[in-house]
Amino acid sequence: MGCAERHFLAARGEWRVATVGGRPAGAGRPEEALAAGSDPRGAAARLACSAPTPGGGGGTMPFDFRRFDIYRKVPKDLTQPTYTGAIISICCCLFILFLFLSELTGFITTEVVNELYVDDPDKDSGGKIDVSLNISLPNLHCELVGLDIQDEMGRHEVGHIDNSMKIPLNNGAGCRFEGQFSINKVPGNFHVSTHSATAQPQNPDMTHIIHKLSFGDTLQVQNVHGAFNALGGADRLTSNPLASHDYILKIVPTVYEDKSGKQQYSYQYTVANKEYVAYSHTGRIIPAIWFRYDLSPITVKYTERRQPLYRFITTRVTMKFNPFVTSDRSKNRKRHFNAPSHVRRKIMSSPLSKELRQKYNVRSMPIRKDDEVQVVRGHYKGQQIGKVVQVYRKKYVIYIERVQREKANGTTVHVGIHPSKSYHYHVGDLFSLLLSLLANCNSGPTQPSLWTTAEK
Repeated sequence: MGCAERHFLAARGEWRVATVGGRPAGAGRPEEALAAGSDPRGAAARLACSAPTPGGGGGTMPFDFRRFDIYRKVPKDLTQPTYTGAIISICCCLFILFLFLSELTGFITTEVVNELYVDDPDKDSGGKIDVSLNISLPNLHCELVGLDIQDEMGRHEVGHIDNSMKIPLNNGAGCRFEGQFSINKVPGNFHVSTHSATAQPQNPDMTHIIHKLSFGDTLQVQNVHGAFNALGGADRLTSNPLASHDYILKIVPTVYEDKSGKQQYSYQYTVANKEYVAYSHTGRIIPAIWFRYDLSPITVKYTERRQPLYRFITTRVTMKFNPFVTSDRSKNRKRHFNAPSHVRRKIMSSPLSKELRQKYNVRSMPIRKDDEVQVVRGHYKGQQIGKVVQVYRKKYVIYIERVQREKANGTTVHVGIHPSKSYHYHVGDLFSLLLSLLANCNSGPTQPSLWTTAEK
């Protein structure tokens, strides 16, 4: 067959290239170099014409960059859709969508991480802590209400009035006290009492409601639930009117750092309280509302963090491919099938070579039971699989045209035959060639010496 005839076959799509046994048709043998062409038509014909001849120099084989592709696609002709596969695919897609939305929500949502350490976080405060107090005494006049502050550094302030306000309640019968003041970072107390009044009442009523007691800055965050206002809403209206109230506070320094690195300094506190009527050797002691505090050396730090972009991309790519890789394992096993797993196997010649088959009396031949037939991969056009081109003794071009799977008839391997020259040959040689070729699809021909580097 000359160059003109080969170009003609390539133009008609009758000249294909592929692989046998998972190995490129051109690997190891020059006569299989047609499988390396990137063009299933023109490249095959050009390589056929550039093959070395006994009387002349050899041509140059072009380099196919696609050889580096390790994720080769399986042709649709070799796959069969099933209801089970469709259900698995839909479930995988829904699962991937669920994982994607979960990861996207986690990526957008800011995560708050807390840690503990021993340190004074707010060193620029001058050793002071700001306090905000809002308390109502519905049965005590405003002129009798006062705030006293004292600590272990010797501070003793009676009747603190700076940044404070008294609001009469119940037509002057009660009072609401609101004040902001600072305390030293040492153990001490502040208390609401009548000690600053010019005339002490006989039976002051210390029933009260605490609306707010906080230390430091007020954190305007929603994702941190701490005890920043542990006494807010404390109701002691039903307690003994003549009783004193002790609130023992343990103040914990707290730092909140947002995504931009800005820090806010606040304080949480735990509280324990008791109610009692105090007496001395001279009689009953005037009741008061005491807030005794002490500072903890442990600092709590909250830090806003967001998931890094590279981690989101990594998890996104992983969740996209893992379900399909897992679900596709069963499909991969079907690409290679053994004779015992099917009821019937036979070899047929394609309609393309029907005339030659009848002319040279090439009959269908059964594949041995233990043989393995591997799916042929190559160039495709329509419903035909790319042809595996082989040259045997400069006479025949043998190729596997397609592999067809049927539930009723098992697997059918379609074989095409084309003579490479017009002179006659023995049918027995062709028969032995087909038998050796099809019985050894994975390992190649049983007689490597039969394959020559002659004209393609």
